Amino acid sequence: MHYKQGVTDRENKPRNEYVCSSCRRHSRSCAMRYLRVDVVETLILRTVRAICDYALENEAKFMEKVREKSLIQAENSVRESRKKLTKS
Repeated sequence: MHYKQGVTDRENKPRNEYVCSSCRRHSRSCAMRYLRVDVVETLILRTVRAICDYALENEAKFMEKVREKSLIQAENSVRESRKKLTKS
């Protein structure tokens, strides 16, 4: 997906969207797929609000999930670092 900014025909209203890479190259195999930026922003905002609501209502469970994810990410990082060291 590539960010595209422009102006529509309607009263110089700005057009901000993400266009698929095939459409950007004007490929004939593409059916003009795109996502409007305002739609993406709305979806992200809803998701963040839902996570915040969950965290406020279930603080202990939320903290445990965050700790688990952090531990998994740390373990993966250590594993990747070890792989790099053994290759060197």
